[in-house]
Amino acid sequence: MKLSDDSDLGYSTETIAPPGHTLGLCPQGMIWFKVVRVVTATEYGLQQMRQFWVQVPLPRDVDEVKQYLALVRKKEGRVSWMFLYLSELTPEHLGWFTQQDWENVQAWLSSARTIQSFRTALELCIRQHEANVRSPSPVAALDAWEDFAGDLTRC
Repeated sequence: MKLSDDSDLGYSTETIAPPGHTLGLCPQGMIWFKVVRVVTATEYGLQQMRQFWVQVPLPRDVDEVKQYLALVRKKEGRVSWMFLYLSELTPEHLGWFTQQDWENVQAWLSSARTIQSFRTALELCIRQHEANVRSPSPVAALDAWEDFAGDLTRC
């Protein structure tokens, strides 16, 4: 979606772990979600990006999935995190948007294509959840007693 400053606004599902991830199992009703935030981490006020995975409730509908979709912005060919999620797309967080930008945002969010992409993101969450709660595959026990033919050599 085009903004007044000639950049494009979009969102990323990279914050939702794909089915088959290596993060481990989740309890029933939970999924893995990547938090992406900027923090001021030094005495000099330098900002750093922090990313970490947490377990969050499985969204029940397309409105709930929006809290797990990271806003991204493309400007001059570069895509960058906005350190906000789609559910945080508000004038309080984005005061520099123009009235026209907000009108474009509303049209974008209500378009059939965008609504279908939210459904696809919700399906991704559901597939991840189904993979998360499956029992792990059985592995051979490493401490099983084995019979050896013949005597053991003395050390």
